[in-house]
Amino acid sequence: MEKSFKDKIDEIIWDESTGAFQFPLLTIISFIYCLLTRARLLLYKAKILRSKKLPCPVISVGNITTGGTGKTPIVAALCHMLTAKGLSVVVLSRGYKRQSSGTKVVSDKNSVLLDVKEAGDEPYLLAKKCKGTPVIVGSDRFQSGTLAVKRFSPDLIILDDGYQHIKLKRDLDLLLFDAVRAMGSGRMLPRGPLREPKSSIRRADIIMIKGKGKLQQTHSFEQKTFTFNYAPTKLIDLAGYKSPGLNTLRGKKVLALSALASNESFYLSLVSCGAKIVETLSYPDHHWFLPTDIAHIKEYAKDLDLIITTEKDLVRLDPSDFSEFTVLALAIEARITNASDLLKIIESKLP
Repeated sequence: MEKSFKDKIDEIIWDESTGAFQFPLLTIISFIYCLLTRARLLLYKAKILRSKKLPCPVISVGNITTGGTGKTPIVAALCHMLTAKGLSVVVLSRGYKRQSSGTKVVSDKNSVLLDVKEAGDEPYLLAKKCKGTPVIVGSDRFQSGTLAVKRFSPDLIILDDGYQHIKLKRDLDLLLFDAVRAMGSGRMLPRGPLREPKSSIRRADIIMIKGKGKLQQTHSFEQKTFTFNYAPTKLIDLAGYKSPGLNTLRGKKVLALSALASNESFYLSLVSCGAKIVETLSYPDHHWFLPTDIAHIKEYAKDLDLIITTEKDLVRLDPSDFSEFTVLALAIEARITNASDLLKIIESKLP
């Protein structure tokens, strides 16, 4: 499979034996970033900076590594579990790389109100997948939460990618890891994949690990730990409608198209459905596809049966660009081991 530019760069940056010599500037920047991050955490611990409290329980789903840990699928899974119990939930997201500013309501309990460019791909996808669950985007989560309480009176609020947003108090912190990628080199950004020092793991109430890998062999956690995996569920066409079953992929020659922080799970899911991955094209996470990208995709796919992408990437593709191609998204769900136990912990935080 073709390696993406990002994958190749990651290999160089995280190389333990040569990276520090090839990229001394990154090491310096990482050191400065680490100092600033620790200083910020100390200011909150000393209560010089203070977290704000909303009048309803808040659950944070986040990580301390860059991308690829399954935050959005877990948020969607939690929304479905909690609403099935009759609870009213609102999701708050920053709306990374959205083409709008300020605090925006992406969806209410009845419909999606913004398009993908205004909402950002992940909040838009959550709004589509979790119908009836309002989604709000904004960089200030307390402001977004205040709007959520005023407008929707939720039983609880879920922060998507909220681990670093300690400006808002939370009642439960779920910290996610990818078992294979683990903590990479163990260094801070940009020299390594860590957003915070490893010591920040202590702040978590629950650890959630995607898949099986070296993380379970090299790290033990004091917190209650759950594992989860991705399960392919269906195929979706460019118009957003469910297409023929997963058996459609069996034996088909496909181009795997993605713009994710980590592509491994996507490729493995395709292979598990019987697809023959002939070509791969990967772009930076949340990438907005340009006309040159579309031309490149078409060139790679011209002799293949299907273009298969992810749900998150599908919402950023224009159907008019692919009238002569069959483009489908592989929908997945996060399946949590002992999900009922996790639900009991969450319910214990409700008033």
